[in-house]
Formats: sequence, C-alpha cells, structure tokens
Amino acid sequence: MSKARNILVICSDQHRRDGMGCAGNPLVDTPNLDALAARGTRFSHAYCNAPICVPSRASFATGLQIHEIPSWDNADPYHGQRRSFMHRLQDAGLHTASVGKLHFRDTKDDVGFDEQIIPMHVRNGTGTFYSPLRSPIPRIVAGRKTLEKAGAGETEYTAYDTDIAEHAVQWISDYSGKGDRKPFLLNVSFVNPHPPYVAPDELFHKYMAKELPMPEAEDWFEHRSLEGVRKYFDTESMLPRERHKAVIAAYYANIEFLDQKVGMVLRALRDADLEKETLVLYFSDHGESLGEAGLYGKCNMFEGSVGVPLVLAGPGVAAESVCQTPAQLTDIYPTVLDAVGASPKPSDTARKGESLIKIASALTTDRWILIQNHCAGAETATFTLTNGRLKYVHHLDFPPLLFDLVKDAAERDNLADQPEYAKEVERLRTLLHDMVDTTAIDQACRTSQEARVQAQGGYDKIMAKTQTRAYSPPPEKTPASK
Repeated sequence: MSKARNILVICSDQHRRDGMGCAGNPLVDTPNLDALAARGTRFSHAYCNAPICVPSRASFATGLQIHEIPSWDNADPYHGQRRSFMHRLQDAGLHTASVGKLHFRDTKDDVGFDEQIIPMHVRNGTGTFYSPLRSPIPRIVAGRKTLEKAGAGETEYTAYDTDIAEHAVQWISDYSGKGDRKPFLLNVSFVNPHPPYVAPDELFHKYMAKELPMPEAEDWFEHRSLEGVRKYFDTESMLPRERHKAVIAAYYANIEFLDQKVGMVLRALRDADLEKETLVLYFSDHGESLGEAGLYGKCNMFEGSVGVPLVLAGPGVAAESVCQTPAQLTDIYPTVLDAVGASPKPSDTARKGESLIKIASALTTDRWILIQNHCAGAETATFTLTNGRLKYVHHLDFPPLLFDLVKDAAERDNLADQPEYAKEVERLRTLLHDMVDTTAIDQACRTSQEARVQAQGGYDKIMAKTQTRAYSPPPEKTPASK
C-alpha cells in the first residue's frame, strides 16, 4: 500500500452526518465535500465518542475515550495530558501546524503542534462552567434565544471561517514554495455550521425558498433522560414552524458556506501539486439534532447528535467507495499513523481505534462503538453502544433505550419497553459492562466536576454570572498574507 507523505485534516463543528449531498441529502449543496468523497471513501455509519465540543476534541486528538484522558465537559479541556496523534506525527518527523478552532486549554500547552495559527481555545483557559453543573440542571437561556434569532446576516463565526480558509491557503502556498521541506500535518478546523443559526444573506434566502422538513407533534420523544438536556438548552417546547424553518435554512446555508471554504483549501492543495501525496480527512466533532425528536443542538444520543460525516481520500484509499462498517473519531489516531507508516509505540496499545484505511479496504464488519456523555443536561451518566444497526442507550439512574436503526431510522420506537426484547437489552448491558465500569466512571466524573465547580466558587457563584454569550469567541482577525 502506498503511504502518504503529508496529512491534511479538515474538521468542522456540529455538522451532522447526513448534511451532505453525497450522503443523500437532496436539500443541501456541498459540491466540494461531494467531490472529496468521490475521490475517496465515505464512512456512512461514523460516530463521535462524545456529543459535545471539548470532550470530543480531546478524544479524537488522543484516540482515547473521554474517561481515559480525562475530559468530562466543556470546562475540562485537553492540555496535553495524554499524547495526541499530533505528538506522534512530530515523533515521525512531520511538521505539525494548525489553523483555526482547537478548543483546547491554551496556546502555551504542548498539544503536539509546532505552530498554531489564529487558534480558538476555550474561554479564559477554563471553558464553560455551566456544562458540569448537574444538581440541579441549570437553564442556559441563551439556548432558546439563539434559536429564536435564526436568520440572515454576518457573524463573527462566518468571518472567522473566512479567515481560517485564507490562512490555510496561504500556509499551503508558502509550504509548496520551500525547497527543502519536511512532510506535514496541516489541521484546518472551521467553526461552521455551529450556532448561531445565522447565515450569509444570499445563502439563507436560498434555503428559505426551499420546502424544508417540518417537525410534527408526534415526533416529540419522551424519556426521563431528555428532561435535563431540554431544560439546559431551554427547549422544553417546540419552536413555531416559521422559526423552525429559519433554523434549518440557516443551518443548511452555513453548511454550504463551510463547503465553499473547504473547497478553497482543497484547491490550494491541488494547485500546489500536493494532492497525490497527501491524505485528506474530513469530519466533524459531533452532529446537530435540528429539531428531531423535539431536540436541538447536541448532547443527546440520537443519530443527529452523535452521527458525523467522515470522508477519507488520498494514497492507499479506494475511490468512489462507501464503507458501511461503523467508524468513530477515535479511529483518527491510528489512521494518520498508518497513513505515514509511523512505527507503533507501547502507549499506542491503549488506543482501541482502528485505522480507517484498513477498515475501508475490508468487507463490512461488525463493530460496537462506545459513546458517552456526562454534562450539559446529563442528570445521570449516559453510555451508548451501537453497531450501526442496533443502538443501546444505558443510563445509570433511568430506564434504558433500544432502537433498531434499520427498521426505525427516526428512533421513535423504544424496544427496551417491550418484553420480547428483554434478553437483548440484558445482552447489550452485559457487553457494555464488559467494556467499561460505568459506576466507577460516573464517580470519577462527579468527583472531578465537583472539585472544579468549587474551585470556581460553587454552583451559585457560577450561575450568578451573566450569560452574555452562548459560545466561545474567535480570535481577532489577522491578515493571511505577510
């Protein structure tokens, strides 16, 4: 198998798995991502391992489950405490550079990048301290307000993504002009289509003119585990239909905007004559529920929230291929090492992911993916096992969920409530507990969260702070050219 000289990682934020034309979405235009998938392999059943930004990013950087790092919530950022795939590529002799959002702790930390260009990290080096609050669950009023303000306009996030694309293009151009150049890892990380649900005017009205899917009252899914996340995001009732349509239109518009920026980076790679020697990996840190089951945003275990786009193209990767084997973001770590032929180290054995290059070249196989969440509306620890056909959701304190994803793609029929599925529920519960000690993980998480909350002055002091903004601010704009 041919090896890649370089790695280009393109990451987005909150892009759901079916939000691409190549994934069968007839509404959203993503010509650049579609073209990337056409010259590579798309993984049709790809999942994040934690449906929220900071833990997910720590997980895919290290190839570890969030309890192994640990990174429990959006106030527990990665800071180099476990070796990342970036560190491993440095060890292998690659120059490592990042442009855009990382959502780690601080630029001063050794996270494995030789250079960080216009990076976004968690606010104040600590992150969002509402997310680890769990007793009682707080109400983040900015959540519903963000939905109600969906519409057309320019935002600091669209401006930041434009800045990211320009810097990435400039970096590739500068690199290609060097005489004696090392192989590289270039990580380009965009923010869209993450909220706010505000999109450039022309794109927003393009999607408002389309017939978009509207939620129906019967789509609302009731389960005790969802009460906390609905309270946290202040979405305990359905949006009016016109507001819901604006949310979807803005979300799809921002996906197309993102696709345009991805296209800029891919064209720069091609123009620099680097495409044939570079492995390109596109994915998102988690998905977006977009009103399905009466949920918006992330932090739940439905497919819209935990399913992510995942595309691989370049040396050693089959073109025009769709791989149905379940994949996960912790597979990125072994994938990039495999791509450049990096020698394994003893510490790599702790990583349970598999190389996507190898997965893509094999017949469809049965894999169980582990996903977990312990914050942002999670009253109790939540673990999910899925093989892309069945999904088992385990809560420490609430009844379980079991869905047949083939017969019930919308996830509305909870088979765990049906006596004839009792043995299957028990089988999957046993499988989960053979993989992880859910009680010990929950105890470790709560101990960490309580200590960090108290270090900030306690629950009441955190809640007394004005919720001036819902999301992390980008850095100030800087020119891409010298």
